[in-house]
Amino acid sequence: MDSDREILERIKNGEISAFEEIYEKYKNQLYRFCFRMISDKETALDIVQDVFLKLYENINSIEPNSSLSALLFKMARNKCLNFIRDKKEKIDTEQIEINSNFEIEKEFEIKETKERLMKVLDLIGDEYREILILREWNGLSYADIAEVLNTTIPAVKSKLFKARKKLTEIYKKLYGDEEK
Repeated sequence: MDSDREILERIKNGEISAFEEIYEKYKNQLYRFCFRMISDKETALDIVQDVFLKLYENINSIEPNSSLSALLFKMARNKCLNFIRDKKEKIDTEQIEINSNFEIEKEFEIKETKERLMKVLDLIGDEYREILILREWNGLSYADIAEVLNTTIPAVKSKLFKARKKLTEIYKKLYGDEEK
C-alpha cells in the first residue's frame, strides 16, 4: 500500500481510486472519533462525509509534506466542536425562548414604543384616543368607526387626521425626533 503522500499525489493527478483509498483507510477511524466526541451516530456520519468532501475540494492546497491523518482529524475535530457549540447554543436559546440578539432588540423596541404610545394616548384626550384605538389598534374601517361613533365617514376621516397629528406632536414633544 502506498504512503499517504503518494496517494495525495495520485489524487492531485486526478486518480479517483486514490481518493477512495484514503476514504477507506480513514473513514472508520474518523467516524469512531466523531461519535465519541458528539455521541450522535447520524451527525458523526455527516461530519465524516463533510471532512472528505472538504478534503476533496481543497486537495490542491494541501502541502505535500503534511500529515494527512493529522489534517483529517483536525478537520473532524473542528466540525465536532462546531456541532457541540451550535447544539449548546441552541439548547441555551431554547431554554430562554429567544432565538437571537436581533429578536431581543426588536422585542425591546416594540415594548418601548408601545409604552410610549400608551403614555401619549393618555395625554391626547378622550375623543382622539377613542378614534385612534378603533382604527389603529382594532383595525376598524371608516364605515365601522362612523357607526360606532354615530357620525359620518368624512367626520371620521377628519377626526382621525387631527388625532394622528396630535399624537405625532405630543410624541415629538416627549421623545424628540427619535425613530423607534
